Amino acid sequence: MKKISKFSIYFLLLIALNPRTSFAERVSAEDLTEIIRGVNQASKQHKINPYLLLAVIRAESNFNRYAQSHAGARGLMQLMPMTQNELGVIDVFDINQNISGGASYLIQQIRKYNNVRKALWAYNTGPGNVSKGVIPRETRLYANQVIQFYNHYKNRGQP
Repeated sequence: MKKISKFSIYFLLLIALNPRTSFAERVSAEDLTEIIRGVNQASKQHKINPYLLLAVIRAESNFNRYAQSHAGARGLMQLMPMTQNELGVIDVFDINQNISGGASYLIQQIRKYNNVRKALWAYNTGPGNVSKGVIPRETRLYANQVIQFYNHYKNRGQP
């Protein structure tokens, strides 16, 4: 039997008791546990803060592993098909593959821009747009939301 970390228990309780997590309330305990494992694994592998990954997942898909956007992004971290292929993600709806791929892409953007907010802009609207200075209002709001979620998770407990 696998041991569940304090972080996992904390996060599961946070999701269950938070009235603002609409879809997350309908996510199975198994999926939430797998999401936590995936976040922990990806954060270690890619050296990225687990709270930031959780914040991106919440903003992108609200923990719905089968989420699909009108633009074609899919899965927990809303990977576009071209990005998915570049990252070697075979099954975009596989929790671990999606989180690892999204974490890899996000850390690439953080290293490129040396700024989390700009990295979030690039994650959302594409690095080409950020390099050109084209940041839609929706993208700015997205980054603010991710940072708000990150601060919420960070301030509520320690992994």
